[in-house]
Amino acid sequence: NVSSLVAPAYIAGRVKVENFIKGGAIDPFRTYRMLSSPVYDNSGSLILANTEGNRSAKFSQLIDDMILSGSTGVAGGFDATPFAQPSAWTFNNAFVPLTNINTSVNAGKGMYVFFRGNRDNFTGKTVVPFVPVEDTVIDFDGVLNQGDITVSLNHTPNGAFNLVGNPYAAT
Repeated sequence: NVSSLVAPAYIAGRVKVENFIKGGAIDPFRTYRMLSSPVYDNSGSLILANTEGNRSAKFSQLIDDMILSGSTGVAGGFDATPFAQPSAWTFNNAFVPLTNINTSVNAGKGMYVFFRGNRDNFTGKTVVPFVPVEDTVIDFDGVLNQGDITVSLNHTPNGAFNLVGNPYAAT
């Protein structure tokens, strides 16, 4: 839990922020989740400049806590699953499946994943019949997002969708 700081105070250095995901019976807990990283891992230094893209986090932050598959399989850094179906996406007016687990998203942009539970009982979660998923804690390691963060939104005359997330550590 991060309390409010009075400017010009900041938290410097790397931290670990945990995100709890509820498990349970297959339906409704084995499903899609929208996540956002409260840290950035593209630098070990404190970045306060509000420049879009200067703070980002990789999807590889997630693979030590949950099963993530992709169409490029092990070659793309994903788990080896029977059908190599994508289970992680970015969003740019449509869901874009990852081709590499080291794909980054800018602070404030969302991560879309198919949640199967933690990494225990791998076969039970990737081969039918699926087992219920357990509660899982995902950890994000990096420098805490602080200060202002600008997120550009796509907009067209006919409308557009965006996948944005809270870029700050929150309960």
